Amino acid sequence: MDNNKVNWKKVITLAGACVAFSIGAGFASGQELIQYYSVHGWWLIPARLVGFIVLIYGNYCFAIVGNREKITGGTDAIRYYCGKIFGGIIDYFMVFYCYMSAVVMFSGAGSTLHEQYGIPIHIGAIILAALSCITVVFGLDGIINVISKIGPILVGVALILGVYGLVFSISTGGLKEGMDLVSSGQIDHLKASESWFLSGVNMATGTMLWFAGFMAELGSKERMKDLMWGQTVGLGLGSLATIIVSLAFVGLITEVVDLDIPFLYIARMVSPAFASFYTILIFLAMYTSNCPLLWTASVRFFDDKSMKFKVLTVILTVVGYFIAMAVPYQLLMNYVWVIGGYVAMVVFVVMLFRSIYDIYVFRKNGGAKQISDDVPSEK
Repeated sequence: MDNNKVNWKKVITLAGACVAFSIGAGFASGQELIQYYSVHGWWLIPARLVGFIVLIYGNYCFAIVGNREKITGGTDAIRYYCGKIFGGIIDYFMVFYCYMSAVVMFSGAGSTLHEQYGIPIHIGAIILAALSCITVVFGLDGIINVISKIGPILVGVALILGVYGLVFSISTGGLKEGMDLVSSGQIDHLKASESWFLSGVNMATGTMLWFAGFMAELGSKERMKDLMWGQTVGLGLGSLATIIVSLAFVGLITEVVDLDIPFLYIARMVSPAFASFYTILIFLAMYTSNCPLLWTASVRFFDDKSMKFKVLTVILTVVGYFIAMAVPYQLLMNYVWVIGGYVAMVVFVVMLFRSIYDIYVFRKNGGAKQISDDVPSEK
């Protein structure tokens, strides 16, 4: 293949991977969209656009270090930019962040089944916790690989619901009314930040930490040209979906403001049967997101084939369940997501300066370790 040409088939594949990775259970429930975007009214649009730019650049930094240094893990990529000591601190924070994200999923699963079927929250949380723990302990990779295919379906259905809700709110005047309520401060809801700018950046940098190993590995295997086009297209589509759905929630703000899973309200507007179908999708999304998060927390300390790994996984699951039951879903998500985003902001600034330094050094050395755009050889 001509290395100067973009492989659009590969771009589409990479775009699908990026959009599925960036839009998960938090998006599907709708709660994070309200806390980060809808509460800022029309400012949600520039908030998402700023976040899009930050995430694109952060992912580029991880991909380029994977390409040049052949780094394939998030830990090594973070330490490359942040150094041994600070990078080590961030490495352990990432483990804690992944674990607490899994705890958020426990709480979210309980709220999802409760709002749709009236099942007690602790029962729904136990179901997800038990399934996740069993999967991680026994390594049911085949089941995860099959069920994880729901990612694109979930995103597509969520986008359809978002368009439906937005059209409905525009036609009934709900969008204008919702914007007036939000801008006047009459809507009392948890916010990622009082600043729309910080909300957008916080969401992007928090997501960036999840992408660290993913982008580093892709950078070591794929052509940078295809990868950059792929992530731009994928994250661009994800950003468009985020804006549409967040606007829909503004238009329905009085109905969804007190709900843990606001997307279910729109699903029930379509039909009760559709709401049941979407509830299952959300639960499966939380399951497939939760398993690798729980695995990441345990494998950082023990080999995943060891008995110590299995025991630690069980302990973390039990402790996480009690945390999820002690803190409401909205509040738990707000603290975990926002704190993770602010720590990641510091990482982003360090990465920015390190990447500028790298460009200076590479130019000074006559272009040593330039970006490789060759098609990786088959081995």
